[in-house]
Amino acid sequence: VSEYDILNWANNKVKRSGCKDSMESFKDKSLSSGIFFLDLLWAVEPRVVNWQLVTKGEKQNAVYVISVARKLGCSVFLLWDDIGEV
Repeated sequence: VSEYDILNWANNKVKRSGCKDSMESFKDKSLSSGIFFLDLLWAVEPRVVNWQLVTKGEKQNAVYVISVARKLGCSVFLLWDDIGEV
């Protein structure tokens, strides 16, 4: 599976869920907010994301992204600050 395949899958999944966010690459600066990842997790399982917990703070969102991913049973190979440092 190539990086292009992953980007394409993620963007299509988010778009089909009705969200407007997308990412150009894994170095896309907009990823640091954590919102795209939350949109993607919501697209996979809407009941797992509590949008009232989403803030303007990058750290809080990044920590929440990892928490939600783990709730879904995802293997997580990064720390919250890896998301914020995109």
